[in-house]
Amino acid sequence: MPRSGSPPALFRTSEYPKLPIVLEKLADKTGKTNLHKLASHGMNGAFHLDNAWHHGWETVAALIATTKATTR
Repeated sequence: MPRSGSPPALFRTSEYPKLPIVLEKLADKTGKTNLHKLASHGMNGAFHLDNAWHHGWETVAALIATTKATTR
């Protein structure tokens, strides 16, 4: 059972088995469903899509943070 005051989960868990996965929907819209479902030979497509999504937003955040940065 989730703790009170905790944010809603973005991923399926035992507490939320019917919760849609954000990255699964993104994979469907971008045509990467097969990669998202891949889970064989030591490869986990969902993990790699999540990792790519994370690094993409990390890059956007770094660009925003340094756009108007000045030297000290």
